[in-house]
Order: sequence, then structure tokens, then C-alpha cells
Amino acid sequence: MKNIKMIILDFDGTVVSSMGYMDDMLRDLLLQYDIVPNDDMLSKIKPKGFVGGAAFIKDEYKLHASKEKIFNHMRKELSSIYTDKLELKAHVIDFVKAIRDNGIKICLATANQRDFVLAATDRTGLDKYLDYTVTINELNTNKQSPKIFLHCAQKFNLTPEECIVFEDSAHSCQVAKDAGFYIAGVSDESNKGKEEKEIRNISNIFVEDFSKALQFFT
Repeated sequence: MKNIKMIILDFDGTVVSSMGYMDDMLRDLLLQYDIVPNDDMLSKIKPKGFVGGAAFIKDEYKLHASKEKIFNHMRKELSSIYTDKLELKAHVIDFVKAIRDNGIKICLATANQRDFVLAATDRTGLDKYLDYTVTINELNTNKQSPKIFLHCAQKFNLTPEECIVFEDSAHSCQVAKDAGFYIAGVSDESNKGKEEKEIRNISNIFVEDFSKALQFFT
């Protein structure tokens, strides 16, 4: 992959192990309405982000609560996680530093809220290695569309074939691959089992540990 000029990193589940917190929050939220969520709930909600996720939850489970109330609950429950607790996965900083040293651009493309992401990247030092950060809300899209990935490529006048997308979601991996990007599937506690097998089948490379990821670029 010596022709790669940019990597596009997902945030939750890819560079930070946040999906357990997200899962617990969503399950607690639905249990307030006496609803036991489906096992694939998280994988359906994640690509939609907070705003789209709140709308999905309301419609899927036919809740009387407004989308705004669900959205505000999600933000309130997770705010301190991103500002105070969340840490990067092991070896992420070493990886992005080496990538930058090799002249490769780094974009962060996320379904999360910008203030949450900036708080976490600033606290962990990841922000120093990012050339660009963009959220689905800023583009009025979600990760069921390749728009956010294409936007990153176009931002730096690159083609999808010159970029590799790092994602822990099978659906997002497939969306990006269909748009012409190389795919680096990323292992996470939230995608073990069936979804990991799907990700491995979709991806050009699979990253179990960021300490070993650089080998694909040399």
C-alpha cells in the first residue's frame, strides 16, 4: 500500500474503546421504558450518530419520548466519559506519529459529537497528529453513506484509491469499500464474533493491534 497518501480514522471503537460505554448507556435508556434491546442494536445505531440514533430509537421502539429528550439523555450520560475518562487504544499515538513521519495525511471522520471528540483528542494528545476532523452532523449525513469519506478525500484533492479507511463497523467498512476506498478493519470488543468475520471479509487489512499496523505501510 505504498500509494496511500491519507488514512481516514473512525473514532469510537477504532481509536478509542468507547463502545462499551455507549452500549451500557443505550441499554439503560431503553430499560427505562421496559424495553430489552435487540442484540444488534448498537451496530445499527452507531453509523447514525447521536441525532440519527435518537430518531432511530424513538421510531424502532415506538417511544413516547421526543427525539430531543432521547438525544439529551445520550449526551448527558456520555459527556463525562469523553471529557474525563476515555483513553486511546494501545499504540495509537505511536502509529499516527509514524504515519505522519512518513508524509501521510490523517483525517478523523466520526459519527460522534464534535465537542466530545475534541475534548478526548485534546486530552489524549491525538489532536497534534490530525490534519482534519469532521463529523457526520457537519455534513448532514451518516455513515450509511460514503459522503464523509469522500469529503475527506476531496478536502486534500485525493482519490478514494489513495486513501485507506480505518473502521470497526462492518456496515461502514462496506460503505467505504463500495465507494472505492481501501479498508482497514479494526478489532474491538464490540465487534467480536459474527461482525468481526464480516469485517475481515470486507477489509484489505485487519488491525488487531495498532503496534502491528505500520507494517502494512512499509
